[in-house]
Amino acid sequence: MNMARTAKEYFAWHYGVAPGQLRAMWANFLWFGYHFFSIPLLAHTMLAPIYRLRGETRGTARLGTLLGDIAVTAIMRVVGFAVRMIVIAIGILFEAMLGILFVPALVLWLLTPMLVLLLAATGFLLLIA
Repeated sequence: MNMARTAKEYFAWHYGVAPGQLRAMWANFLWFGYHFFSIPLLAHTMLAPIYRLRGETRGTARLGTLLGDIAVTAIMRVVGFAVRMIVIAIGILFEAMLGILFVPALVLWLLTPMLVLLLAATGFLLLIA
């Protein structure tokens, strides 16, 4: 009697409570990826330089110094854009893979008890055959 009660409680948990907990766990993974990769912040600051360089100008600025500062700023913006695009792409790929893997994981979770029973029955039949 006690074993039947335990099996009943297990199946009630496995098919009743656990899928909701699995969904909550997946939502936590999605939240983590969204905040870890900072996709909205990176998209908002897409054209900002990767590092802010502050040069000290004393007296009058020379044309060569001014052109050098413009070139360095342009290069830093291009590098910043490229790095941010790569991180955003990795973040979107991470989120998409989580979304795609959720359905097979849920199906596998729901089929696991039946698979265990099927394998046990197959093993028993192979023993007596």
